[in-house]
Amino acid sequence: MLFRSFESVMSEYIELLGEELKFKEGSKLTSVKTAMALEGKIVGLYFSASWCVNCHSFTPKLRRAYQYAISHGAEFSIVYCHLDQNYNEWLGYYSDMPGWYAVPYERSDIVTSLKSMFNISGIPHFVMISQNGVINPDARDSVEDNPEGFPWSQLSFQEEVATRLRDHNGSVDPSVLNDTNVCYFFGAKSDQGSVTFFNKLMECYNTLVPSHGDVLKVVYISVDNTEEQYNAFYESMPDWYTIGYDVRTARRLLRSIGDTPLPVPVMRGRDGEITSYDSRDLILATGVDSFPWNTVICKDIELDNEGMLAPGLVVFMDDATQFPPQVRDSVIITMQKMANQKVAAQDHVATMNYTVERGETTSYLREHLGKYSNVVPFMAVYKMGDDGLVRYYPGKSFETTETNMQQVIEDFNHGLLEECVISG
Repeated sequence: MLFRSFESVMSEYIELLGEELKFKEGSKLTSVKTAMALEGKIVGLYFSASWCVNCHSFTPKLRRAYQYAISHGAEFSIVYCHLDQNYNEWLGYYSDMPGWYAVPYERSDIVTSLKSMFNISGIPHFVMISQNGVINPDARDSVEDNPEGFPWSQLSFQEEVATRLRDHNGSVDPSVLNDTNVCYFFGAKSDQGSVTFFNKLMECYNTLVPSHGDVLKVVYISVDNTEEQYNAFYESMPDWYTIGYDVRTARRLLRSIGDTPLPVPVMRGRDGEITSYDSRDLILATGVDSFPWNTVICKDIELDNEGMLAPGLVVFMDDATQFPPQVRDSVIITMQKMANQKVAAQDHVATMNYTVERGETTSYLREHLGKYSNVVPFMAVYKMGDDGLVRYYPGKSFETTETNMQQVIEDFNHGLLEECVISG
């Protein structure tokens, strides 16, 4: 995963918040046109409720941050998106807010829609938006950490880590991670899976670094239950980096990449780009053999159909009888290993693609395979020609072992496979 984007959110506030908002004029509650109230402004959506203890703690902080921004000329408004249980509670809580707008109490449907849109599961929650899209879908921590930092733009995963990077001796310059592969390791000492993975990663690290030099750095991102657990776990690690014991940031970073269960290793390549958002199974299964554990070059084309346009092998596993889940998993791990090896060898057929079910892309490809349309198992090399046509080069129908997949690629490289055009 790279990170979730809400750029497709409608740019007009009226489509998000309805035709009218509520506003206080002294002690009087009035209705205002949404378009007029928010035109040209950056808007904070504040999801809160009178019954929420943590909201009562955060609201004063947000008030001070809002007042600071306004006093420094910010074109900024906040809209209260309530989760109150009755009208009087909503009115009482909103009455204490400083010049903010509010979604009308009776329009709880708008709040429900917004919660779903921004994947909000708990409150308080603060979202920063503009008419061009979302600035930060989860800005609460940013407001608390930097109340003068309007508009609290969302940092990338790597930027968040860089601002907090340290080692066993204290803060370090994030440039120490330049021009090398980096494993961002989310884990916890209390999680047995994390301990098992840590031991495997240590084994790989101790093999790679002495023999290959500065090819891998590790950043431990703790989701430990206590600081004592974090200290005990991190102290057992060699010259690895960390962001310290900052569970709030760690959990926010984990949410941003999909909230995958621990342990989660996120891999970054030498060029600074994230290459995998979860290489756990690959590392555990293949170890150093598939380093640098780049799963971006091994794709399900039903989820990412651009993958088949680069020269690469496609393995069709869309027959559940021939490919039950455990067989598919084994083939995918093998393909990931092969992909990394071929990148290291600068083999131009490095991308490994696969299908596991009959979706739109898979069905389309099957329909255009001619005499191969029902062959199981089936492997072919696909590529986009200079003339804009997509071609495939079918391999023989045999079991999807590493040896056989290698053979298809070798046959393609030596011009031994039939060339077929599937579309124009």
